[in-house]
Amino acid sequence: MGRISPVWCGLRLADLVYYPDRREGGLWLKSYSLCGQNRKTRIGTLWNNLCTRTTGRHKDSCYDAATNGFADFQEFAEWCYSCPEYHLQDRDGFWELDKDLLSLTREYSSETCLFIPKRLNNLLIAFRTACGVTQDLNNSSNYVARGRDISGIKRHLGSFESRELAEIAYLKHKRAILKEYMMQNDLPQHIVLAIKKRWDI
Repeated sequence: MGRISPVWCGLRLADLVYYPDRREGGLWLKSYSLCGQNRKTRIGTLWNNLCTRTTGRHKDSCYDAATNGFADFQEFAEWCYSCPEYHLQDRDGFWELDKDLLSLTREYSSETCLFIPKRLNNLLIAFRTACGVTQDLNNSSNYVARGRDISGIKRHLGSFESRELAEIAYLKHKRAILKEYMMQNDLPQHIVLAIKKRWDI
């Protein structure tokens, strides 16, 4: 990849989350200086986040057992650039790194990771982080199911006489939302197949 055009110096560099990816001497850079300001590249930012999650420096217990299956930053960077979806953007920005759609393992690797739209990633995170079923505060013998619609807004799905019935309603809602998302968005076939397999759609 060639050097960044000087036109970048005319931008508000302080507003950039990260710099465009860049390599020198055949090696990818985690960061570099542009117009006197040093900042991580997009790949460098992803690598830093991955390392935080897999070296015990995270603040979320869901990453306690996460491991890094990439040999080093260079291998990770080469893999990223080999993925067509790494280069895709939509109205929410660049697609995001995900490891849970392809596998239930805790390892980040070229076999378990892929890039998916941010909105889809947010939906999957919401589905993973909570079962969507809680005890009814107004009736302790009942259970309430809640989910999120396609835009991420919380929805009340109903009150049920058993946890099992509430979980069935939640799972039905989750599958319906994912189906709706797939119908509204033109996703690569391997991502569509992964969603269908992962959520039994």
